[in-house]
Amino acid sequence: MYVHTDDSGKRLIAKMQADGLAFDSDEIYYDFAKIYRKFIRRNKNLGEFFLKESLDIVNQICDDFERTLKTEYLDKEVLKMAADKEVQYTNHQTGHLFFDTDDILTAETTYLEYRNFATSLGFEFSNDGVFLKGSWIRKGIQLIHHAVNSKEAQEILNKGKKALELAYLDKIQSEVNKNNSEAAKALMDSVRDYPNAAIKMGSLIIVKTTNDEIPNVLILNLTMEQVIELDKHPILMNNPLKLSNYLNSI
Repeated sequence: MYVHTDDSGKRLIAKMQADGLAFDSDEIYYDFAKIYRKFIRRNKNLGEFFLKESLDIVNQICDDFERTLKTEYLDKEVLKMAADKEVQYTNHQTGHLFFDTDDILTAETTYLEYRNFATSLGFEFSNDGVFLKGSWIRKGIQLIHHAVNSKEAQEILNKGKKALELAYLDKIQSEVNKNNSEAAKALMDSVRDYPNAAIKMGSLIIVKTTNDEIPNVLILNLTMEQVIELDKHPILMNNPLKLSNYLNSI
């Protein structure tokens, strides 16, 4: 089986088998989903029906896989060593921008603030994407998130979400570090220039809509399952109102 031969899969098995170690179910599901998506990318001949059905039940597949594991699969000491081993966590993610404006210079400035905030959260850009006219849309952004492990990565993203919320409310709290706070404020100040906007940074989503001159801002840190669902409907990122309604429904 693919999980048994993949290096990340071996570490996942170690976590599943390591008694008494603090690996919660969210971390297990997150790691399994990442491995499963890698498996799909490497097996292009899988049928469309299989892909659609399986992506909807990734957590169930993970549970089924865990039940098949035998405790004698590896010596327990080897499992503990693998689970305890600190590795550099990297996660490849995507970004997208939609700005309701005809001003390319303003859109470019907001992209720079987006980039600065992403960097403050530990993201590296492997592809900056390109701006396309249609209001202004920047697509094709490729991100790599660096952290010690998936738990730390999730904590960083949660703090990033908090920083954005506080920046929108013009508040600062001690749990948000100075770099995150300043970069979040610069990005949210820039978003104020648009009546409607949609921003995706991995699992972080910012959606701004304006109705009867009253702005509404939605800031979310999506789960892996929600990211997968949103990626099935990429056109929504270019329609903030429909995107906001969709995100409120999942």
